[in-house]
Amino acid sequence: PKGITLSAPLPGSFTATPLDSGPMPATDRWWEAFQDERLNRHMEQAFAGNLDLDQAYARLKQIEAIARKTGAARLPFVNLEGNASRSRRLAFPEDETGNSYELSVAAGFEVDLWNKLKSRTRARELETEASLEDIRTVYLTISAQVADLYYLMVEQWSQLDLTDQTVEARKATVELVERRYLEGIVLT
Repeated sequence: PKGITLSAPLPGSFTATPLDSGPMPATDRWWEAFQDERLNRHMEQAFAGNLDLDQAYARLKQIEAIARKTGAARLPFVNLEGNASRSRRLAFPEDETGNSYELSVAAGFEVDLWNKLKSRTRARELETEASLEDIRTVYLTISAQVADLYYLMVEQWSQLDLTDQTVEARKATVELVERRYLEGIVLT
């Protein structure tokens, strides 16, 4: 659409600040610093139902489940199994029916002398943290692409507006020159 303008005014000059001059801005919704409602709507559309984000969250859930399973190996376990059966044997003069019941209990605990289980648990925790960072990376990548394309669109519409204004100005100049020519005013 014509007439797209930026909501936030641009500063007169830009200065670089050292990295240790203060807290870094939050990267969660960084584009809101532009105070542009259209950009905010485009971001919401880009994130809604995004398959890359869905896949990243699915990987996180999978890694969390594996981490819980790995952490559970450090705990004592109890295994209880039961079995019941009934059998019938045909015999003369009377059939024989028998019932059989079995119950077994097993318990165990692995002593982690060399920290194998602890190391595996820590590795899974680190994988979970890495997966969270992957999700942040996907968010940042998507938001950067959307902002880049949005402001490219704004620039292109501004270029079109400028071109339209230039065409109108040149039409006015041509009309002025034609009127002067028709009135006999000659340019030297």
